[in-house]
Amino acid sequence: MSSGMAFDRHTVIDERTLSLLAWLPTMSFPKLTSPDFWPRLSDADMMRIAVLLAQKSYEKKLVGWHQFFLFILAPSAISDHQMLQETPTKITV
Repeated sequence: MSSGMAFDRHTVIDERTLSLLAWLPTMSFPKLTSPDFWPRLSDADMMRIAVLLAQKSYEKKLVGWHQFFLFILAPSAISDHQMLQETPTKITV
């Protein structure tokens, strides 16, 4: 019988689960994990989460720097860049 938590003693611990944990806000862990989930993780699982967290942080910083340089070096590029993302591309065949 499941505890009603997203991560509990019945959760399969695999790459998908570890990736999901790394991308969730850590403040949500107490609401999403039961106390019997964490002891099931091996040292290797914890290290994998740490690597995924570092990767997430690195990627967020890259996006931040990219936006900063666009703003400083080419302010008009930001509006063009935003327009490209906001305007759906119509493809005709």
